[in-house]
Amino acid sequence: MKEKLEGRPAAAGPRSELTVYQAEAGHRRFALDLYTNREAARAHCEAYARREPHHQRLAWYPDAANEAVERLFAVVAGEESDTGFTVTAVPVASEYGGEADE
Repeated sequence: MKEKLEGRPAAAGPRSELTVYQAEAGHRRFALDLYTNREAARAHCEAYARREPHHQRLAWYPDAANEAVERLFAVVAGEESDTGFTVTAVPVASEYGGEADE
């Protein structure tokens, strides 16, 4: 028999956060996947970017407008161009903090 959880107080303890990393294809406007580490998210973006023959030299740079975002650039003939791929650090709360945005 399942125990009813309604009305049960939340377990006491410290609130912890987890950060996940979202690999995104901005030029296609969709998320590729979520990862528990930045390196895996970057690798996913790089694998897609390298499908373009001129995207063999790649470099990651922080986004000037959002410190949680990194942008992937291709270096072609000494010039850098944005590939449209990004990795975004997304903090995930382990519990509800009590302040809902409405």
